[in-house]
Amino acid sequence: MSAPTFKIGIVAPSSVVSPQELFWGLELISRRAKNLEIRVHEQCYRSDWFFAGTDQERTQAFAEYAWDASLDILWTARGGYGAHRLLESLEWMTRERGVPPKKLLIGYSDSSALLEFARRRWGWSVLHAVMPGHRGLLELSPAELAKLFALIQKKKTPLFKKRSLKFLGERPKKAITGTLIGGNLSVITALAGTPFALQAKDKILFLEDVTESPSRIDRMVGQLVLTGQLDEIRAVVLGTFTSCEDASPVALAKVKTLADAQKAVRRSPLKPAMKLRERFEFAECLEQIFRTLYVSRKIPVAYGLSVGHGAGHDPLPLDAEYTLKPEGSLDLLRWNWFER
Repeated sequence: MSAPTFKIGIVAPSSVVSPQELFWGLELISRRAKNLEIRVHEQCYRSDWFFAGTDQERTQAFAEYAWDASLDILWTARGGYGAHRLLESLEWMTRERGVPPKKLLIGYSDSSALLEFARRRWGWSVLHAVMPGHRGLLELSPAELAKLFALIQKKKTPLFKKRSLKFLGERPKKAITGTLIGGNLSVITALAGTPFALQAKDKILFLEDVTESPSRIDRMVGQLVLTGQLDEIRAVVLGTFTSCEDASPVALAKVKTLADAQKAVRRSPLKPAMKLRERFEFAECLEQIFRTLYVSRKIPVAYGLSVGHGAGHDPLPLDAEYTLKPEGSLDLLRWNWFER
């Protein structure tokens, strides 16, 4: 019996897409997975400001494919910025048209806003994974590609190495089982206080990010703590935080006169200058940033999951049930995409 064909629609709800990167991403998919039938919306090639078309064009393209019963999967072309601008219109369309046919939505980074919307409002399956219009797909190893295509085609496959995670603070005394949700920390924080905010109560929360300094990450996590969004969660699992290294700020070094000080600070770069403090390793920063959770709230925080930007492109089913074990393994138990 031949393998079933999965029909995929590609849309670009966020930033402008590189035609070259999309072309080669699609070429790679066609060579590696013969039973995926792909349709690319013409909107993917549009540009308005730094978006892939106007808000209306991006919303209409996403909605057109979302309500298309002939498609099994929606795959966002790339991330960047702008997906949150679609949410109010999609909410209105849902009230007018009803919930679209069940699908799998694939994406990550800026698409985190749409993944959360689709799983909560529409009951869709969602997969945190690389996108065809970004060079991250071209970076995948054959083993990583095989894992991604297996999940898309509803084939169960081992996701992560056993005992790959470590814990900040004490390990939990017993395994933690729950539904894992989340995505990009910056996007999740931006939605806090809105009708589309992440609902993490009784869930395992996954977080990752890119090009954010430790101080900004601390501010975002602090905001989520203060808004109560991290109350009563079961655990936190951290993916990759790419290019998020600490950098020590510089300050004026010793000078002899006020005139010398004024002259020095008007220079760019500052001279004479000195490091204001030592530079901290990112692992140390994580300890400080998440300390409130694992010390005061007794919420286990695991890190080292190979999911996110940069190195670590493993696909991660969200809105799926996992078990997080004290020895550091994260095991997928159930995912609704396999059952549809």
